[in-house]
Amino acid sequence: MVIQVEVTTVCNFECGYCTIRHYPHKMLSMAAFKALVEPHLRSAQVTEFRLNGTGEPLLHPEFWDMARHIKARSPRAAVTTISNGSVMTKRHQDAIIRYLSWLFISIDTTDVAQAGQMGRHGIDKVILHLRELVARGYRAITLLAVDYGQDYTDVRQLAEDLGIQFASKPLQPKNDYREVYDDRRLTPQLAPVPDLINTVTCPFIQRDILRFYTIDGVEMPCCFIRDTTDYAGRDALKTDMEQGVIPGSCRGCGFLSFNQPGR
Repeated sequence: MVIQVEVTTVCNFECGYCTIRHYPHKMLSMAAFKALVEPHLRSAQVTEFRLNGTGEPLLHPEFWDMARHIKARSPRAAVTTISNGSVMTKRHQDAIIRYLSWLFISIDTTDVAQAGQMGRHGIDKVILHLRELVARGYRAITLLAVDYGQDYTDVRQLAEDLGIQFASKPLQPKNDYREVYDDRRLTPQLAPVPDLINTVTCPFIQRDILRFYTIDGVEMPCCFIRDTTDYAGRDALKTDMEQGVIPGSCRGCGFLSFNQPGR
């Protein structure tokens, strides 16, 4: 099981497809962090602590204290994060090498002008920091591109040149994401929903593989429910899905699949 904690909703980028621009900017206190992870620190079921949500984790002044706290009490579990790489100075690089089992770097293009248009400032500095880290022998890195229709061959090539991994992910088509995309041309099309549904399937619900804690300490079954207005809890989601009902908080999610009667 993965325990994911949203340590901050503060970010120094303004990506047009990111929901964080429309939510209050907060930092999770160290005391609140310890209270959230404490029940999981000695669990044999927990294989990874993922310290990220929607903000830039390395902006949190106590981020490495959090990573150190986990490694001291749960040394067998992996500690990972997703960073935009913009503040990955030598001090952060030292701590990455020491504490992180894996680092994901969010980078959609290596083109400075194109990155700037999407609100990803100083991408040349990000690449410089990345090269410095790899030169120090740390290669537990995945370059993660959000596919919004751009050509990200350059990012894939950068990963290949550095000898690190590359992955891409599509824009999330959920309703509470589509409402905040600042460029409607980026808005992904909703997948068609069958007229008749026997059951709805979600890997996060059926497999129970993740505990995500929001910046406010609310436990969620995944990190994609930003608007909690219609969220009634994990058990309610599971019941609805078993009855062929798409929960309001999950409507439009790209992770849903549908089982039709007779199939």
